[in-house]
Amino acid sequence: MTQPEANSQLCDAQIRWRCRRGMRELDILLEGYFDHCFAHSPAGDQGAFIELLSWSDDKLWDLMLGKIQVTDQGLSRVVEKIRKI
Repeated sequence: MTQPEANSQLCDAQIRWRCRRGMRELDILLEGYFDHCFAHSPAGDQGAFIELLSWSDDKLWDLMLGKIQVTDQGLSRVVEKIRKI
């Protein structure tokens, strides 16, 4: 499935629901990005964000803290935007 296809198959309510995590800190970061950046982001960034939502909380938190890095430029760009929230 390509990124535009993934975006079109998920409505805003579904994406918002996937932003809800087991860690309040991740809720704040992910919901902040969704509320302030997602709608006007390029389709590639939207797809990268949706891909991040499929990651486990532990892996996402390590990524947000900089303990792990991603090599994909799209993911990296979205992570940097999320960190600035």
